[in-house]
This record gives sequence, structure tokens and C-alpha cells, in this order.
Amino acid sequence: MFWGAGDKSSMTAADEELLDLIFPLLESLATMHKHGSELSIIIADVHIAQNGHGRLSRNDVQLDDAPSTYLREVTQRFAEQDASYNTKGTPISIHVSDLSDIYRVHNLPFLIDSNNISNEDRDVASRYANFLLGNAEKHNKARVAPEKSVLLYVARRRMEQIILRTEFPNAILIATGGRTGARDVILPSGMPGIFSGKEAPAPWFKQ
Repeated sequence: MFWGAGDKSSMTAADEELLDLIFPLLESLATMHKHGSELSIIIADVHIAQNGHGRLSRNDVQLDDAPSTYLREVTQRFAEQDASYNTKGTPISIHVSDLSDIYRVHNLPFLIDSNNISNEDRDVASRYANFLLGNAEKHNKARVAPEKSVLLYVARRRMEQIILRTEFPNAILIATGGRTGARDVILPSGMPGIFSGKEAPAPWFKQ
């Protein structure tokens, strides 16, 4: 699961509401599989900076103070839940990692040149333009035209399919929102996904 951030500097009821969906799901999966279940949380620092809440350079990312503080709290919350499972002997583990660290492992570019985006990526962006433009206008605070923001988003998410395919080959992607465009934009071929189905903003965008 990718976890983002916006303007807020601390967790709110919206975050806890999502956790109240995720943790019971993990527990149900653990009872169904003898080896238990594992949750991998990817802190989407590269996405957050691209959205205008930090700065991207050739091989690094620096987040603004508010999202940094918020994400420290989120990371601590997951660590506490993981420790609780361990204490109870529940066969569930939770791991948190930064997307930027995974980029370095796969030698993926932090910066994307909008002039070098493939025709295939442009076609996908065009196919879901109405939906994606709405999100860009609401959540992207960078000084970038929404149309360009959509292109950069699609190119990045499609590039990141290599991460999902190689790092999490047997995983199920958990995501907020609906499935619109997920198969073309986010999910590698054959990877299943569980979506909250709510069209409301992700909890990290809600105060």
C-alpha cells in the first residue's frame, strides 16, 4: 500500500478510519493462511514532493515540515500495531519503507522530463484525463499546469509497476478510492487490488 501526505502535520480521524479497515482485513487474511499475513506500507515521498509538498532532485527528495511530521506519526502508528501483533503472537507483520529508497535500489529516476514521456503513457493519461485532472486540480500544489501534472503522474505510476512486479510479486495492492484507471496506470499485469471504493479524498488529504 502506498501512503501519501498533503498539508496536514498530524493524523486525524480520517486516518484512523482507514486503519480500522486495514487492520481487520490483515487479521482476516491471517486466519485464512497458515503463514499469516504481511502488510508493506510504502511512504510515497516521491509522489508527495512531486505534488508540491517538498523538493525533488536528481537522486533525492526533501519533504516539507508538515508532511514530514505527519509521516513520522504514521510510521510510529504502524510500528506500534506491528509490536502489538508480535506481543500477542498474531502471525501478522507490518513493514514501512520509503519509496525513494526503493527507487535507488531499482535505479529509477526521481525527476521525469515531461517532454520525454512515451506515447503509450500519453495515451493512458488522455484516456483517464477527466478523472485525473480533477485529482490534480484538488491535490497538486506544485506550480505545474494540471495537464502536465497528469502526464507526470501517469508516467511515474506506470514506471513504478516494476517495483510492484519485482518487490511484491505475490501481493495484493490495497488502495484508497475507486478502481478508475488502476489496471492501466498502477497495477502490473496479473496483480490483484483491493480498493476502498470511496471517491472521497484519501485520508492524508483530509484534515
